[in-house]
Amino acid sequence: MPDMDGFGVMEEIRRSAGDGEYLPILAITSFDSHNLRLKALKCGARDFISRPFNRLETLARIHNILEANLLYAELAAQNRELDGMATQLRETSAELDAFGYSVAHDLRAPLRRVNGLSALLAESLGKHLTGEDRATLESIQRQSIRMGEMIDDLLKLSKMTQRTPVRRTTDLRALAEEIVAELLSQEPSRQVEFIASGNLTVLADPSLLRIALENLLGNASKYVQDSRSPHGIRRRSLQQADAPSRP
Repeated sequence: MPDMDGFGVMEEIRRSAGDGEYLPILAITSFDSHNLRLKALKCGARDFISRPFNRLETLARIHNILEANLLYAELAAQNRELDGMATQLRETSAELDAFGYSVAHDLRAPLRRVNGLSALLAESLGKHLTGEDRATLESIQRQSIRMGEMIDDLLKLSKMTQRTPVRRTTDLRALAEEIVAELLSQEPSRQVEFIASGNLTVLADPSLLRIALENLLGNASKYVQDSRSPHGIRRRSLQQADAPSRP
């Protein structure tokens, strides 16, 4: 090789190969030098043999390199298959999100109509309604309103899940107290006691965490409407919760 030595050949092969491609190169030389071995490995050799050569050893090393090459090819094929499956999964997920958004959006109109018709029926019949009839109509109105709120939550969640979550330190206690204050402002006549004590700092996406807490605390508020003095208590801090309990 008048233009380049074996090291240059290996470097040229490595440059022409694709990124991450396995190169089954066995370096054979008459020089037995530690520096040459290191240089050969840095240039892309997978193994190194120096003279005097042993036929069986050389064949064994060639076999090992070729076997590793086959395993690498199989692994690369599996990785490509996994990448394709991941792409297909993302596309399917996007289609489901779009479908869910469309369905939830289209359900709003008939729900509003059901609520309006039930209210109109209650107003037009008036005195002719029995107590059971009136309770049934009120139940229809409540459920339609509740379903409308669930649809709004789904639409909100659909928009949020379409972006990449951004985690940062979030004061869970302050967030919960803010949501409770908003709930109480909607019904100022209600007497609700809410207590959150201790250190409740977490690493999370604040927007997604807010949606979860709004649903959780909103549902809790609705389902205790008949209670005279509803209250929620977080008795222990996170540090205390991790400690062993005592009698």
